[in-house]
Amino acid sequence: MGRFFSKEYVKVALFSMGPTKAPWPDEFYALLFQKFWEVVWSDVSLVCLRILNGECSIKDFNKTNVVLISKKKNPVNLKDFRPVSLCSVVYMIVTKVMANRLKMLL
Repeated sequence: MGRFFSKEYVKVALFSMGPTKAPWPDEFYALLFQKFWEVVWSDVSLVCLRILNGECSIKDFNKTNVVLISKKKNPVNLKDFRPVSLCSVVYMIVTKVMANRLKMLL
């Protein structure tokens, strides 16, 4: 974990995410970042790398919405739902980069 992260780590993490899996609290899908990577890569990479390399805090991106998704067609009880956490795309990229780095160590 001692070496710095690079733009390639950010790109690999982003493109391994489901493009339309769920909308994030910032109302963006990962697809937007994937489709327009050539336009947004420098800004997205800069923010992610500053967080990953300890130059700024992830606190501003660590906002999560919890929503309930129905397990059944006509839910009646609370047990008929499952909670899902929706995090910002930047937060998900950062956590995925960290998880990928940890996988290399295990």
